[in-house]
This record gives sequence, structure tokens and C-alpha cells, in this order.
Amino acid sequence: MATFLQNADLWRSTLDRLDLEIAPVAMKYCTRQPPGLDPLEHQMAFCEMVKYAQIGHAFFSRFENHTCAAGPLVLGGPSAPDAYETGDFGAALGAYEEPRSMRRRYDAAPMLAKGSIECVAFAPLDRLTFEPDLLVLVSDSTDKTAILLRSLVYKTGDMWESRSTFVLGCAWLYIYPCLSGEWNYITTGMSMGMSRRNLVPAGYQLITVPYDKLPTMLENLQDMPWELPLLTEGEDFMARTCAQLGLEPDPVPFFLRDSR
Repeated sequence: MATFLQNADLWRSTLDRLDLEIAPVAMKYCTRQPPGLDPLEHQMAFCEMVKYAQIGHAFFSRFENHTCAAGPLVLGGPSAPDAYETGDFGAALGAYEEPRSMRRRYDAAPMLAKGSIECVAFAPLDRLTFEPDLLVLVSDSTDKTAILLRSLVYKTGDMWESRSTFVLGCAWLYIYPCLSGEWNYITTGMSMGMSRRNLVPAGYQLITVPYDKLPTMLENLQDMPWELPLLTEGEDFMARTCAQLGLEPDPVPFFLRDSR
């Protein structure tokens, strides 16, 4: 099976058809410094690093580049200050009623094992030099989201499931898929840290796909219809389909009857 890099041109041309407002980004969790990439020269939060790649930068970051304690924590780096892990900080910000509620988020959040990586590589697809662990996609419309999510389940019929919490969204978006092998998506504007930093307009869908789901996703994007005839041709298509299958005509939806 071809690697992501070997299919990079096909990935770019396929995703270009969607005309995404925000560029797709690849990420890799590295046990040593990746060749061909420069270190990040700035300090920022983990979620800001994704944004920095989305605007065209290819780089790798170390733990000392992080300004938000959540990033190193979920990446298996240095522990967060005590006030974070006790839940006092989140409660003081109003995210949850009491520290005990906030502590649950730390206890349940997916995190890389301590000391398991040295750095994280980021790149937009037109500057990619590594095999990604994760593909990060941002959809700016429901039509585009439907295409991307259907491409993940077109042959399997799997259920769509969004997993996240109001805090530590980075754990569910960028760590959970790599540990579980399951893709994930959230609606932007529903994660406190990313909203505070104004990284993506609210109401978009942020989709993260682990490496083992990428070959099937690309294959499905080539094979499946992007526009469903029921939604483009409407009730005429439904009537023809019912006739072909020997089914009783499906009733025209109530709120469409006056338009016929």
C-alpha cells in the first residue's frame, strides 16, 4: 500500500476540490528530531502550533516552546502546575463548578506516555516531508463536512461520534485519535482554550484522522459520490428509485408538498 507521502499529490488534488478555507495540516509525534525541519522559533500553545502550520509553516516543536501547560501534559512532557491538576485553575475560570469536576477531565483525558516523544512535527501538505501520524482538517460548511465524514465510513457504515470536553480539547483532538485509532471531530467554539485564542471561527468542524484510517479515507474520496442524487435531483430521483426497486412511492416530505 502506498504511503501518505507517495500519495501526497493525490491527497492535495482531492482536498483541493473541497476548497477548504483553512489548509489541511499533518502532524507527527517524534522520538527524535525529524530531518529536514527547522525548530519552532516562537513560544505558543499546542493549539496555536496547529494554526501556525495552517498558515503555511513547517516545523517541529519541543516542550519548551509551549506556553499552555495543557500541551506538555497531554504530550507526555512535564507535569502541569499543581493548580491545574487539582482542578482549582479550571474551577476558578468557571469551566466547571468545583475542582472535583475539573479533576475528572484530567483523569479521563487521553495522554501520551511520559517521556514517549521528544518533539512534534507540523506541516501543511504542500511542505510535507514526513509520514504523518495525524491529518487535521477544518471544514467551513456542512456540505464539506458531510463529504469528509462520509469518506471515513463509506465502506464500513460506522457511526459518527464526537468526543471532547470544554477544556483539554487538544487531548481529544490530537491525542485520542493516535492512541485509539479512531478519528474524531468537534464543532469549533466549544473548546475554551481554542476559543480564547480565536484560532478558528466558531461553528466550523475540526476533524482529526489517524494514520491507519487515511488510506481508506483517500480511497473512499475517489470512489464515493460527493453529491447525492437524492439531494440534487430531489423527489424525481426518489420516485425513480422506488419504481426500480418495486417499492411503494415514498411520500413527498410534508414541507415540500406546496412547492410541487
